[in-house]
Amino acid sequence: MNYRQIEIFAAIMECASITEAAVRLHLSQPAVSKSLKILEDELGLRLFLRTTRGLRATDEARELYAEASRVIMGFGHLRTFAHNLQNLRHARIIVSAMPALSLKWLPEVSAEFVRLYPDVALEFHSRSSPETVRLVAQGEVDVGISQARSDDLSVHRQRIFDLATVCALPVGHTLAHKPVLRAQDMQGQAVISLSAGDECRRLFEATLVSGGVRIRSRIEVALGAMVCAMVDAGCGIGLVDVETARAKPWGNIAFRPFEPSIKVPIYAMRNVGKAPSLAVRRFIEHAARRVPRPWNETPSADGLPA
Repeated sequence: MNYRQIEIFAAIMECASITEAAVRLHLSQPAVSKSLKILEDELGLRLFLRTTRGLRATDEARELYAEASRVIMGFGHLRTFAHNLQNLRHARIIVSAMPALSLKWLPEVSAEFVRLYPDVALEFHSRSSPETVRLVAQGEVDVGISQARSDDLSVHRQRIFDLATVCALPVGHTLAHKPVLRAQDMQGQAVISLSAGDECRRLFEATLVSGGVRIRSRIEVALGAMVCAMVDAGCGIGLVDVETARAKPWGNIAFRPFEPSIKVPIYAMRNVGKAPSLAVRRFIEHAARRVPRPWNETPSADGLPA
């Protein structure tokens, strides 16, 4: 006995007609008759009697129908539950992302995702890249989005995009008239640096060293937003990612592209020991499609991209 046989039997009971049951189930009449005969043969029971008024259910058929109804109802609940899983109803995703992506990019990505899957619950943490890697490795978050220089074998990394950078400098700075800044322009400049472990800083300093450029760096900060705040206050110039530059209007800062271009790889990470849910897979796929816009190389009057 299988579910389809039960479904056909129930339809015959409710319609009291093989012909009407066939119409309801979008089957041929011979197919319904054959299914009923197979079911009766398997059970060794006579379920219906043919009379001049049509089919008449036996006592055994009525008892079987009572149980079949519960099975069909339960299967309906199961189908609904599976449909809810497919549409991410009741799903929950915990995400940790580096601060630069938490200011603008992640809220925009999340807004689009929630419009697609309004029943998903999302929880966010803004943490440094090393801290995000640690949270993923320990299974405390479902998804980590950040730089990921760690080789922790418990973390699966998927590169989703490269985050571009721009140079931030006070509006009245002597270099502000240039549409593009190059490594040689940094010679002798007071540069506000990011923390030593930051990939953006590492790539920037490598570029300067290869060009024989020396800078003055007396201020070190942890976040790109702090670099912008320091530049805004007139403490020097600095290199920041484009998402931090776009996060808010910085009244006293001009942003200029830097050459050679410095881009920081961004990864979506998850714990290898924890099978990703459908919700997690879809969130990562969605984030990977939402690549930050490139910086417009022709800045507007305020240094922001058009």
